[in-house]
This record gives sequence, C-alpha cells and structure tokens, in this order.
Amino acid sequence: MRLQDYKLGDKPLKLLQDTTLLKNERCIVNAFKDTLALPIEFDEETLGYVFHGKGKLLIDSIIETRRGAVGKSTERDLKEPFLMLGGTKEISNSMNPADTSDLSKLGYESAQAFVKSADEACERFFKRKIRHDHLDFDAKDARLFAFMREEDGYDTLISKRDKLLYTSDEEVYVFKGDKGILKRPGEVVVSKRGKTVCVSDNDVFVEE
Repeated sequence: MRLQDYKLGDKPLKLLQDTTLLKNERCIVNAFKDTLALPIEFDEETLGYVFHGKGKLLIDSIIETRRGAVGKSTERDLKEPFLMLGGTKEISNSMNPADTSDLSKLGYESAQAFVKSADEACERFFKRKIRHDHLDFDAKDARLFAFMREEDGYDTLISKRDKLLYTSDEEVYVFKGDKGILKRPGEVVVSKRGKTVCVSDNDVFVEE
C-alpha cells in the first residue's frame, strides 16, 4: 500500500462522545465530542480519518537516569486538523453524519469546504517522502498520527505494540520496551536496560 494513493470520503462525520484514539503506557490521544471526521480510504477501504475539532495529546517522553529525569512530558491541545491512520474499526460506532450546524461551528460553510480542507491537509503530509508504507494499519495496535503545526509542517506519532516514535520540529523520542532515545538541540540521551549514555554540549555521561 502506497500512502500517497489515498482517497477521501465526501460525507463528513462527527464524534458522538469524547473518544480515545490511542492509549498505551507512554501516550494518550483523545478527540472530544463533536469533532469532525472525514474517512481516508485506500482501495475503497477506510483506514484512517482527518479530524478537526478539539482534542488532547499527552506523551510521557521522560527518561529516568541516576542524575535525574531527562526530557519532559509533551502535552498539546489539538485544535488544528490532524490525520490518523489505523484504529478505524475501534471507533466506527462512535460517529454519526455531521450536519450543517456541526460544520459551521468550525467555520465550514459546507461539506465541500471541509472536504477541501481535509484534502489539503492530506496532500501536505502525503506528498512528503514517507517511509511507513510497510505499516499494517489493519492491526489493532498500529497508529500513525500527523499533527499540523501553525507553521508549515507536521509533528508525527507512530505507535505499534511497545514501540513509540514521536518527532517534532526540534525533538525526537523513540521508545521500545525498556529502551529509549531522546534527541533535542544540544543533547542526545540513550537508555537501554538500566544503562544510560548522555551527550550534552560535548559532555559525555555514561551510567551503568
């Protein structure tokens, strides 16, 4: 499956209640009631949605070392449109068709206006060189999120079983089981089975 070969539905939906799109030991992604959704289809099968409304992203992006905690928790209000691939079966019964009043609350004059906005968001993300075509988005625990920034670009979150990857404009977090990597300006921290290597401003710290 090539992610660039997507097709959007033409009938906007809305969430009937606050909905958890992803939850694991490191991360929670919530979309709140009345958030709009538009299906993202591949080969006529819905494998994702474009959401626009209100939501919340929480990530435990902290690595514990003997010198103390490194990094900080990531918390973000989801007010801009964002994409989700995977997890469609789990939320398919949590949505109903959206009407004109639902669309107007978020500034859309019509269903076509929302479809156009969602298509622009998808094109902006999928036109990039994406290396995740191999992900099985039918798997119950596999998710890819793309969160739009106010400026051009996206923050991305990929989760599958005990693996988590989060990238923003300046930071990268990678976790797999008891292994963790944090990369941010001037600092790289690698933790594996209780051992930690920290490189910060040309200073190297090794903890075993």
